[in-house]
Amino acid sequence: LLLARGETQVIADWGSPSSLPSTVAVLPPVPLLPERPPTRSSHVSSLSGRSNSASMSSRVAMDGGLPTADDTATLLHDSGRGDMGGMGGSGSMGGSVSGAIAGAPSSRSLDEHERADRLVADRGGPLVERLLVVRQHLPVLLRMEKDDNGGGVRWSCTWDEWDLLATPAQGGRHLMGSLHIEVIFVGCLKQLVPPEEHAAVRQLLAPHNCVPVFISQDIYEAAFPGYAATVLWPIFHNQIPDRHAPGSNGDGEHVAKLFAGYSRATDAIAAVVKSLSRNGDMIWVHSHQLLLLPERLRANKLPANSVVSFFLHAPFPSPELWRVIPHRTELLNGMLGSHVVGFHLFEYARHFMTSCRRLLGQGENVAVGPAGGVLSIDLGSRRVTITVSHVGIDRDLIHHRLQLPGTTQFETQLRSSLPALGDRIVIGGVEKLSELQGTTLKLRAYEELLKNYPMWRSRVTLLQVCFGAGKSEMADEQSVEHRRIVARIRNAFGAETVHYLEVGTEIERDEWCVNARLAVFRMLDVFLNTAMKDGLNLLPFEYVLTKMEQNKNGVVVLSEFVGCSHVLNGGVRVNPFNLEHVVEQIDTALAMPPNERAARLAKDYKFVSENTTTSWLHVAVQDMRRVRSTTIHDDAQRPGRAPPA
Repeated sequence: LLLARGETQVIADWGSPSSLPSTVAVLPPVPLLPERPPTRSSHVSSLSGRSNSASMSSRVAMDGGLPTADDTATLLHDSGRGDMGGMGGSGSMGGSVSGAIAGAPSSRSLDEHERADRLVADRGGPLVERLLVVRQHLPVLLRMEKDDNGGGVRWSCTWDEWDLLATPAQGGRHLMGSLHIEVIFVGCLKQLVPPEEHAAVRQLLAPHNCVPVFISQDIYEAAFPGYAATVLWPIFHNQIPDRHAPGSNGDGEHVAKLFAGYSRATDAIAAVVKSLSRNGDMIWVHSHQLLLLPERLRANKLPANSVVSFFLHAPFPSPELWRVIPHRTELLNGMLGSHVVGFHLFEYARHFMTSCRRLLGQGENVAVGPAGGVLSIDLGSRRVTITVSHVGIDRDLIHHRLQLPGTTQFETQLRSSLPALGDRIVIGGVEKLSELQGTTLKLRAYEELLKNYPMWRSRVTLLQVCFGAGKSEMADEQSVEHRRIVARIRNAFGAETVHYLEVGTEIERDEWCVNARLAVFRMLDVFLNTAMKDGLNLLPFEYVLTKMEQNKNGVVVLSEFVGCSHVLNGGVRVNPFNLEHVVEQIDTALAMPPNERAARLAKDYKFVSENTTTSWLHVAVQDMRRVRSTTIHDDAQRPGRAPPA
């Protein structure tokens, strides 16, 4: 490390901030700015009784009214964005205001947020805080039904309960409502919508602050199932491609076409965001599908005082792996178009900063940045703030779901169909049919456990649930391999030693939901995960909360290659590539005394209960607010502009 001018320049790769040498002084974080209570703004209109879908009745903004379908349809029409799904950015949207200036300036001292808001007001009116959440997909599911009366079609929609930022629990309660600001979702739809139905779908989604982006099917396929899934996702999960070379022996030309579609899809989404954005907006871009979007938004010259934050939900690979990507510099520059770049773990942030230094020549700093005592990347004319915050789950939501009759009913049905579970210690888990999830490694480790530890053969059973069959050729191959190993275990040690269930075969697809998953977790005494690589996996969090709600002691055995293993310190970590080691740790978990089980679970529960999705959302918004305040303040101090009175 080189120390100069009171700053710390990172020139070596350290594992975590705590591993910095003791001789290096890292400045403490700047305390959070105090939040002022929300100020109610005038309502444009009320949603009461005006929703197009009773199943989607929750409001995104908790304390404010939202436009009616007719009002928003008018805005959509006036914006002239056509099939891009844009909504006029100049129209006033109602909602709760955090930091709005309602009247004449007070004589009392102003905090930084107030000074920033005064500047915004001076530049064009009061700041009504809005958060634009930009993602590949909107957090909704569409359903099209034939209209027997009119001969056309009728659309309905519900929140997608599998989505991170929206849930239908407790009558459609929306986690982002706790922010007390207006939230607008922008993204594509999971379902293909015919062009002649675009207007109807826009009108359906408008009252719920969801703005769809319609792009052609070929561009969509190239961008998301193509480039994002087959080029970026493997690299992010430490899989080195062997065919991204040009010429007859590689698929370099094909990858170039996929990247072109990825770029065009980004441009389409950027155009919609630009049409929506207005002075002072916070724009939150999510994950690897939209790496180029922050830079495109900056090139589009967003309204004054807008802040762009990007959060990556996947692991950022080591610089050696990142260099393999053909468009590595374009993607890095795309992310650096943000004011804030966020990661789940410090390890991922370190990899990103190192790649920026080696490929772009950008320097890092460990000091006081725009968002406090944080990491930042110096671009010369500005700095990009780097943040680390692991997303969590909602404790109250899990508690609510565990009390639902459907959860208990599914558990009862499953136990009745598997009577051997009652007298045995149950270990297992829930995974997608993917090689990276490591279910094959888990089954092999369990087989070795029964071979080498005969005392467990009559005392333990494995309950494994997998989903995703029929979605891809790779998933079907994993299913065949799993069933082959399960058959071998049953033949050797008895049918009661292992229970393998797949959604779509042993479990009906329409039965499998979050509640069913929680029912499975209630049945597990040991949660076993042997993933080869997984960035964001919140299922161990759900298991921890489930066992605490049951008042039972469970043990988490977690692959060290899963991101949450870095924060669930009470779990038993395993290296899934060391079969003997996994078997030994399973034996340790099974034989663990009750007091140690309770202590480990309590340690994990403390983290899970304190680091929720809601707290993660608030931290992310607070970072954007502070960067915006600092940017406005610095701009006001430039020569030729007098500071506000």
